[in-house]
Amino acid sequence: MKPCLHFALLVILLAAIQGCAVSLPDSRVAAYGVEANVVDADTDAPIANALIYVSRPDARVNSDADGHFRIDPVIESSAMRTIYQIGDPIWPCNDEVVRQERRFTVTAPGYEEATYTAVLEGVEAPCGLGATLRDGTFCLSKVRMRRAPLPMPSVCLPDTIRQ
Repeated sequence: MKPCLHFALLVILLAAIQGCAVSLPDSRVAAYGVEANVVDADTDAPIANALIYVSRPDARVNSDADGHFRIDPVIESSAMRTIYQIGDPIWPCNDEVVRQERRFTVTAPGYEEATYTAVLEGVEAPCGLGATLRDGTFCLSKVRMRRAPLPMPSVCLPDTIRQ
C-alpha cells in the first residue's frame, strides 16, 4: 500500500476512536405490521370486508373474502447512521425505541368493534394476542369478532291495552 493510503486509514481510525463520527447507511422498523385472519368468534367463518386500522402512522385495509388482511410495517431509512467513539451506546437511542407491540382496531357490519394488541408469544401483556414476528410484521392466526347484540325492538301497544 502507498504511504498516503496508510496515513488516510490511520486518520480515519483515530478519528473514529477519538469521538469523530463515522456514518453508515441504515434502515429500521419504525412501526410493526400486522397480518391475520378475521373470523366469527362462534363459527370461525371468515369475515370479508372487515375494516382494520392502526394509528401512528395511520393505515387502513379491508379483509379479503377469506378474512385475511395485512398491514405492512413502516421501515424508515436514513442515508446515514452515526457511530460515535468506542464505548458510547449506539443502539437503541431514545428516539429509536419501537414498542414491541402493535395495536389495531377491527370493525365489521353486524359485529362489535374491537381493539387488539399483537405482542410476541411468551411476552406478558394484558389482553395481548400472542404473535410471531416475521420481517417486521406480527403474524396472528385468527382475530375473533363477536356479533353485535341485536337492538331491542320498540313495542307499540294499542290504546285499549294501555288503559
